Amino acid sequence: MSSMTCSRCGFVGEEEYFTKSNRTKGGKRALCKECKSKAGKVYRETHKEQLATYFHNAWVNDVNNRKQKNRNCVDRRRIGMTAEELENAVCECCGMTNAEHKEKYGCRIEVHHGQNTGRHNLKKGEKPIHTDLHFLCKSCHARIGNLTHRVYAKKGGENIG
Repeated sequence: MSSMTCSRCGFVGEEEYFTKSNRTKGGKRALCKECKSKAGKVYRETHKEQLATYFHNAWVNDVNNRKQKNRNCVDRRRIGMTAEELENAVCECCGMTNAEHKEKYGCRIEVHHGQNTGRHNLKKGEKPIHTDLHFLCKSCHARIGNLTHRVYAKKGGENIG
């Protein structure tokens, strides 16, 4: 490793003390990490309103579909499927389709965890348990939540949860 000199404070040190950059030949910036950190902090303080407006507009306008990507990641982690895969879901109690649910309640059909293992917040490397899942409309899910988490299908009365 070669040593570098910070263009702002004059610090001389190994490359590991300098930030990466794809724009330079050596792949490192001329500022040390400490000076870069201070410069970033000053910039954020002096441009607070502009940055707030930029990030607000980026989220509201959702140019890169961030909301959907975030939702898909959360769904994949929590229930093992994405919103697109939930489109054909039908309430297992009353038979309401996902489209009907969106029209009536303004949100998609809900997923009921029959056996809640409490493993939603997983440690690194653990896999979630996506078994014993049931699609339910909002009213059926609320009713089931109030009834000791037992789901009985309307047809036949068989235990599904």
